Amino acid sequence: MSGPAIAFSGIVLAGGESRRMGRPKALLPFAGEILIVRVLKRLSVVTDEQVVVAAPGQDLPDLPAFVTSCDSPFLSLDLVRWMLAESAGWDVVVPEWEGRLNPLHAVYATALAGTYRRLLDAGRSRPVDAYPEARVRVVREEEIRRLDPLGRSLTNMNSPEEYERALAEAARESA
Repeated sequence: MSGPAIAFSGIVLAGGESRRMGRPKALLPFAGEILIVRVLKRLSVVTDEQVVVAAPGQDLPDLPAFVTSCDSPFLSLDLVRWMLAESAGWDVVVPEWEGRLNPLHAVYATALAGTYRRLLDAGRSRPVDAYPEARVRVVREEEIRRLDPLGRSLTNMNSPEEYERALAEAARESA
């Protein structure tokens, strides 16, 4: 007899100031839909619930409720599924790509909520601030490449130029 199924939540961070982009990234049109809606739809396939974290007063479209940033248009569902499956026994499952951790494309256990609350109260808001106190599983680049050979899932857009490149790539995919 097996235990209850584990429920996974997805969180999309949309509350940034988008200074480099010059306009709200969550509301950018992308491949025929609004970017945040695209990311949420993709996450809804592999999570039981989705949550959007927005700034007070931030404009957002009506949304269903997942954790990644809103500017990840090429999210690999196979990679997300695999990371969720790898999360048993870990507080954090975080990918490393090109020598950098990607804490905004990671799996976090709700057991860290108290740690993050304490860190936030101390003015520390970076996800990696909790890593020294957590059981962290780093997903190496060679593991990522098995499911996402080019690491496109870790692509995000911080500038108009990056946005234009992603739009062109999406257009090539749909052609």
